Amino acid sequence: MTPQNTIYIVGAGAVGKALAVFLKFKGNNVIIIRGSIDDNSSHTEKIKVQYNDTDEFESVIEISSLSKFKTLTGIVVLTNKSFGNQELSKVLKSKINTSPLVIMQNGLNIEVPFTDNYFSQIYRCVLFPLLGGELQKLANVFYIYTHKEK
Repeated sequence: MTPQNTIYIVGAGAVGKALAVFLKFKGNNVIIIRGSIDDNSSHTEKIKVQYNDTDEFESVIEISSLSKFKTLTGIVVLTNKSFGNQELSKVLKSKINTSPLVIMQNGLNIEVPFTDNYFSQIYRCVLFPLLGGELQKLANVFYIYTHKEK
């Protein structure tokens, strides 16, 4: 896969990891970037997600630090806690250029640090309780979005 097809998920919590597994299962190149640890390290992790109490999805996902990348060419998805958005917006601004930024965080005005820093493409999602395969449905949406020009 080319770097343009890469989906970078900032946030290595439950939402970020589950989303990464479903996106990888759909054939996307996915890298998780830890939102709170930036120690210039990188490793892979086998992540298993149980779906509907019977089905399991498992993928090996690269987990890395933001400092490992000069640029993030692809889609950047924020699943990290929003309290770090001010600093994160400053760091990401020089790394993503015109790549789309998808903010998957709850809260009022959480996009303001990114709009104030003139990010060119910002998409906002609100997370509701993730029951009944909602992350897999979201992965299907990403699959459609990333493959629509092919």
